[in-house]
Amino acid sequence: MTFSLRPTYDDPRTAELVDRLRGYLDGELADYERERGITPMGRLTRADLEPVWRRSRELGFYGIHLPKEYGGQNLTYTQLAALKEELGASGRVLSHCVLGDMGGPLRAGDILKYATRHQLDTYLLPLVRGERACCFSLTETDAGSDVRSMRTVATRDGEGYRLSGHKVFSSAGPFADFAIVVARMADTGELPDDKPRFSAFLVDLDSPGCRVEDGATPMSGEHIESDIVLDDCWVPTANLLGEEGTGMRIALGRVTTNRLLHCPSVLGATRRALDLTLTRARTRMVA
Repeated sequence: MTFSLRPTYDDPRTAELVDRLRGYLDGELADYERERGITPMGRLTRADLEPVWRRSRELGFYGIHLPKEYGGQNLTYTQLAALKEELGASGRVLSHCVLGDMGGPLRAGDILKYATRHQLDTYLLPLVRGERACCFSLTETDAGSDVRSMRTVATRDGEGYRLSGHKVFSSAGPFADFAIVVARMADTGELPDDKPRFSAFLVDLDSPGCRVEDGATPMSGEHIESDIVLDDCWVPTANLLGEEGTGMRIALGRVTTNRLLHCPSVLGATRRALDLTLTRARTRMVA
């Protein structure tokens, strides 16, 4: 009986994509990280990331899951999962940049279908091309699993909204240009029988009243999280995603898809842990 930590695929298209991705991860990307001295616990900059975004797009990986109209290959979730597993198994620090997990198309998730022409041209298509980056700001200190208890509020103000609140665990925040922020509409959900209404906004992170702070450091030691602090930050009506009051549905639709894709990533990381363990067992010297 034989066993391999590198799965094979019967589907020719999946097999070809996985083979090309492995070659990029183990070759060109590994060399790039070594030349720049990039380590898991180092602080990444846009100068580190942008060349990988552009190169990954040239190779057809960045945003590969998207419809062809956006430059993708319209992958199935099964095909995308196979690629995500390889990223997790690679051990590359910048593996999260190859498909667009960190600040790119996968970070934005499924929101393209809610975007207006203005939002596509200004925010999302530049994101797909690797010219801009985003983070997703839903979670708060006391609103994680119970996300509907969030305190960030949006108040109508003329031709826009005033946002105030404090978001945590905004992955890719340290190098993002804008955030997808979900906020409770003011004057809703404050009474026992009054259901809160939520809306989603595209917020430029250099807007007055918006501040990006260092976030928590995960167990991996990576500096990829930010807190997004909003203090009466004005956002134009043109930056409202979808209709007012539909923000939670938009947000949870994105979260559901991305949580699904964490599973093959963890499977890939498990493959790598087994591979490292076997290598250590075969090569360690006993004094």
